[in-house]
Amino acid sequence: METIRNYLEAMFANMPNTPEVIRAKDELWQMMEDNYEELIAQGKTENEAIGTVIAEFGNINDLDLNLGTEVLVQDNTEKRYIDSDTAKHYIEAMEKRGFRIGIAVMLCITCVIWPILFNGLGAIGMFAQIGIAVAIFINTAGLMRDYTFVEQSPCYLDYATSNEMTDEYRRLQYTLNIRKTIGVLLCAMCWVPAAVLDEIPVFSTGLLDDFSAIILFIMVGTGVLLLIHSADIKRSYERLLNVNDGDTVSAHYKDNVPVKPKYINKAAETVMEVFWPLVTCGYLCWSFLTFNWGRSWIVFPIGAAVFMVLKACLISKDE
Repeated sequence: METIRNYLEAMFANMPNTPEVIRAKDELWQMMEDNYEELIAQGKTENEAIGTVIAEFGNINDLDLNLGTEVLVQDNTEKRYIDSDTAKHYIEAMEKRGFRIGIAVMLCITCVIWPILFNGLGAIGMFAQIGIAVAIFINTAGLMRDYTFVEQSPCYLDYATSNEMTDEYRRLQYTLNIRKTIGVLLCAMCWVPAAVLDEIPVFSTGLLDDFSAIILFIMVGTGVLLLIHSADIKRSYERLLNVNDGDTVSAHYKDNVPVKPKYINKAAETVMEVFWPLVTCGYLCWSFLTFNWGRSWIVFPIGAAVFMVLKACLISKDE
């Protein structure tokens, strides 16, 4: 039956996304399903039944689908087909990209540990670590070169591949949310170990006094790494699940799947994409400049409230 369903979805993929066409597709699916079951009951093999059903219902132009005045005009815009293997390779490349960029950013954040440990001589280690981070950035830049078409060109997924990506994305939702939560908590609560350790006498003098600052930078760097890595994985699935044209039936492949919201314009989309990185950056700047870690965390609940207001105002009403 899955073969028949895939064939049906391919037949209707580029048809107009209207209630009449959707109803016609559902009716045709019911007829195909009934016919398949009748053939199986008659003793036909599964392959024979599938072949017969496709032969009888395979030409949409010969079928009376009760569309009334609705004209089945297909979207013939040239689009690049993304098969299952290409989709998986794209997701793998995005995951590698997110991890490498996260590591590079983490190296930049934690590079100050060298001067903390070794004073003036630590500058050598700091600049060496920054150099490694820059090398990673440069190396990562070409990682997505073979997949620029996913972002820049019209593409489409077939029904089977879309379902496969949907199932994978749903399974990953819990893991991605956990990573994001841990990342935010590490950044927001990075001051806690430092505050606690500074109250312990053994950590109040000499080299041990610097240990709390080292923990702080490691927590921030790890939190940013988790946020960047999970964000790129999430973005890869959202992009794939949104490549199908919303004006065609293929848009229904992503029903009931959390996907990227559609904003009123590109500027609004950009604002929403950089919102949380800017909030985190503001939090860290305020905290490091004032060392008022006990109050600076307030930017996150305030940011959450502002984010919800912006989202309500900037999401397209046609969503």
